[in-house]
Amino acid sequence: MKRKISGFMAFITVLMSMNFVFTSCFNSEKETPETAETTSEEIVREESKLEKIYLVIPDKASAQVIKLAEGASELITKQTGIPTEIKGDDELSYQAKANHYYVIFGDTAYEQSKAISSSAEEKKIYYAAKEDSIAVYASTDQLMSIGAEKLFADCVRNGSFEVGEEYTSLEVDASTYVKENWTLNCPAFTRGMLDNVTYNLGYGLERNKDYSYMHIARSANAQVYRDYLATLESVGYKKEFENEIDGNLYASYIGPLGSNIYVYFTKAKYEVRIIEDNVSAPLSEFNYKLDASENTRLYTFKLGYKSEDCFLIHLADNSWIIIDGGMTGRTAGSSYVRDLYNFMAEKSSLAEGEKLQIAAWYLTHAHEDHFSGVYGLVFEYGDKIQIHRVIDNTANEGYFILDYRRQYVELLAKIKELNPDVMYLKIHTGMVVELADTTIETLFTHEDYVVTYTSGATTNPNRASLISVFNVAGLTFLETADNFVYDNYKNFTLETLTTDVLKIAHHYYDKTMDSLYKSLYQTGKVSYCYNPRLDTTATAANNYQGPTLELFGERYLQGNAAYGYEFYSDGDTVKMNKISC
Repeated sequence: MKRKISGFMAFITVLMSMNFVFTSCFNSEKETPETAETTSEEIVREESKLEKIYLVIPDKASAQVIKLAEGASELITKQTGIPTEIKGDDELSYQAKANHYYVIFGDTAYEQSKAISSSAEEKKIYYAAKEDSIAVYASTDQLMSIGAEKLFADCVRNGSFEVGEEYTSLEVDASTYVKENWTLNCPAFTRGMLDNVTYNLGYGLERNKDYSYMHIARSANAQVYRDYLATLESVGYKKEFENEIDGNLYASYIGPLGSNIYVYFTKAKYEVRIIEDNVSAPLSEFNYKLDASENTRLYTFKLGYKSEDCFLIHLADNSWIIIDGGMTGRTAGSSYVRDLYNFMAEKSSLAEGEKLQIAAWYLTHAHEDHFSGVYGLVFEYGDKIQIHRVIDNTANEGYFILDYRRQYVELLAKIKELNPDVMYLKIHTGMVVELADTTIETLFTHEDYVVTYTSGATTNPNRASLISVFNVAGLTFLETADNFVYDNYKNFTLETLTTDVLKIAHHYYDKTMDSLYKSLYQTGKVSYCYNPRLDTTATAANNYQGPTLELFGERYLQGNAAYGYEFYSDGDTVKMNKISC
């Protein structure tokens, strides 16, 4: 399960680490001027003077080094307007040229980087800057990444590109960012007991393009979690998001070159999870917020199968969130899919030729009864809808055996084909997404369950379904998907799990869930309990009806093939209407 790191990756990581080490260790390695006076020899490049920046990479650069160069190119152009070009060292002969600058990544044929690499030590990051160039080197991709992130956090500021004089000759002791078995391209979490496994968390919209990875550190507490966040900040990462739920702590960080790191601490287990998310859009770009609208609604759509999930949220901007999408839809001409499209189009009052706007498709897990409705919607009505975002967190197939993996992959590819600018988010535990006047706070993902299933692949992804609390313009809704494992709710208090509308996980195998539903009922704050199930009977081993029906009585709502339900908040009152659909 270990993930090997190539020399190229090492270079990148070094770059990122360098900046961090810079702050804490660099004075002990090299003496640098306390102040930088403006002289003709000072290594400074300003936007007004530079015409082009070349980003030079080794001929056989690793994927991580290429990614760093691409991130640097995007950052420089976006922040300064200076044109950039990425070149292999075999493609570009160095020529000193006025108003041109070279950033050299890793061990290239350039003398500037050769001078560093020939005498470099492990666990160090090196910089060597001249008037028209700077070279960055480290022996691993991890340290290259750290060194690069720090460098560009320092040199791209306030709309200009400036390399400080301290980088003329700098060695950074990066030993504090290294740990045995650490494979992520960010500073190592050096406290606690690190698992000897790098967990592959799966891909995003495009299979085999990028994957996300995770380490777990045990015997960790909230303070060492916070210390690690400080380490990330010291090497140039910027905090993008922070949350706390019942003593569990969550944060995401974005590096200057686009690195996306998510970290969370689970109080009950004294565990810290560090995730290198290589597939998600930054939350700052993904989220948007609007004032609440009186027309915002949560709908349960009619069922086309014995059990399935399909919830629809009509947002303040007349767009939609589709939660899962139902079972029926992979057969051309499905009446279910036709009715699904028509329902949303009618509620949106679409004009002739106007596209239906889907703010986000949120998928709890990749089972056919949860994504087939959207499959049909995309393949049959793709020219009439626009999908802006996809939210899911589906595990790598090495952990879960999915009968419908091919169709799931086909659907993601089709969404990307029809919506080239669609954004993707692998939503992590504790993350909060804001879409118009609705928020999604996720309480559980397969990342919490990973240790259980790594002993071997399982055919039951229901156990790893997303659990989230939706706040729909003041109406709260607990979406449990098919997550019937009582232990997956234990990290949270009853207050956190209590919502206006409770959705029963329709795979009711674990009878210990009875006690949770009973406790939620006894709060007196759950207005409605919804069970997406057509049949009114079930076996004793899979009893969907008895306990919750007896508890909630008239407030117990069951899925139906002819109608659904509309929920909304009216001040302090939760309103419900039965609707045809």
